[in-house]
Amino acid sequence: MFATISGTETLTSTSMKLLLLVVCIAHLAITADGAYSTNKNTGFSISSIRFDTGCMDTGCWKINVDYTLGALPTSSSNGYMTNVLYVPRINGASQLNSNGQYLDSYTQIEQDSYVQSNFPCGGASGGFADACCLQTFHDQYRPALTFDTYLQNVVIAPNCSTVSNPLSNVSTSSYFTGQLSGMSVSQIVSSGTSSITLEIDDRELRKYAGTVTGYMTDYTVKTFVGIATFTSTDTFNLMSAYATQHALTLQRIGYAQLVTNGGIQNTFLDFVNLNLGNVEVVPGIPIENAQYLKVSFVLPSKYSANGVLIPLDSIRVGKGYTETDATFSQACEDSSSSAIYQQAGIKSVFDTLSTTCAPTLSLCTQKTTVQPVGNGIEIDIPLGIDFFSSSDIRTNTYVYVD
Repeated sequence: MFATISGTETLTSTSMKLLLLVVCIAHLAITADGAYSTNKNTGFSISSIRFDTGCMDTGCWKINVDYTLGALPTSSSNGYMTNVLYVPRINGASQLNSNGQYLDSYTQIEQDSYVQSNFPCGGASGGFADACCLQTFHDQYRPALTFDTYLQNVVIAPNCSTVSNPLSNVSTSSYFTGQLSGMSVSQIVSSGTSSITLEIDDRELRKYAGTVTGYMTDYTVKTFVGIATFTSTDTFNLMSAYATQHALTLQRIGYAQLVTNGGIQNTFLDFVNLNLGNVEVVPGIPIENAQYLKVSFVLPSKYSANGVLIPLDSIRVGKGYTETDATFSQACEDSSSSAIYQQAGIKSVFDTLSTTCAPTLSLCTQKTTVQPVGNGIEIDIPLGIDFFSSSDIRTNTYVYVD
C-alpha cells in the first residue's frame, strides 16, 4: 500500500524513497576562522568557506581565495618568477582508536609547517635561499600536482645543490589550478584572474591536509592555505621567495544531513536525525553486539502522513568507504524472507533485548508523533549482529541507508 502526505501538496511513498537516498552518520556544522599574517605582499585573503554535501566522495570544503598578484611573467631580465598555492602536507597520520577518537600523532615537520616563520625559502617575510629549500617545501606542503612534479623532476632528483636557475623551465606564472599533490580528488579550481576556489574532499582533508582532534562524528580540523612567490636568477642556484598563510579551523559535529538524488528538490522534511544503537547481547560481555539505526525526521506542520510512509521492502542498509563501495542488504522485508530482520537468529536476539537493560525497540515499525514544529516520523532499522566494528571506525567506514 502506498502512503501519502496530506496537505497543500501530496507526495507518495515512492517519491519519498528517492529523497531518502543516502544518509550518512557524520553530519554537519561549520565554523572557520582566519589567522592572517602581517605579510601583505601577495594581496591574498580568504573570502568565504562552505561545506558542499554533494561534492566529491564524502562532501568537500570549498574555500574561496581572492588575490591581487596580477599576471607575473615566467621570465624577465631579473630572472624567472612563479606563484604557488599550497596546503599542509600531512601523511595520513589521523588515526582513530577503538573509541573513535582521533590520535595526536603528527610529526614535528608536519607541526612546524603551521608556523609561517618556518617557511623554508627565505622565511615568511621573504629573502634569499638556495634551490635546496624547494626540497623542504616539497616535504612540508602540498601544492598543485604539476608544480610538485616539476620540483621532483627538475630540482630534487638531479641534486638541488647543483641546479642553476631552478625555475627557468616552469610552465606558468601561477600554479593555481589542478589536482593537489598526493590527493585523489581534491583540486584547485581557478575561477578568474583574481579568485581561486579550493575544493578539498573532507576525508582527504583529515588524512592528508589537516591535523584532527575529536571523534569520528564530532571533530575539528586545523589547516591552512598559503601562496608563495618564487623568483630565481641565472646567478648560481640562489632564489628569493616570500609567502603568506591563512590558518583555518573547520568543524563537523554529529547532526544529520540529507543527501538527495539529483538536483535541488523539495524534501518535505524540516529535520532529519540518525542515531546508531549498539547493545551487548549479553550485558557486560562485549562479545556480540546487536546494532540498529534509529531514523527520525519531521514533516512540516502543513503535512500529515497517512498510512505507512516508508515501504518496509524499500529499506536497505550498507557500509563502505563511500556509497559506491558499500554492499547493501534488505533491512526489514524482502520477497525471499532473507532480509536482516527476517533471519530467525537475528530477529530472536533483537526481540529479547527489551527483557534486559536495552531500550525497548519497535524495529521496522513506523511511529508517528506530534512535534512542536510538525509531525515526527521515527523508525528503528536493524543492522544485525556486529555489523559495525571498531575497525570500521578506525578506517572511516560509513553506514548508508537507502
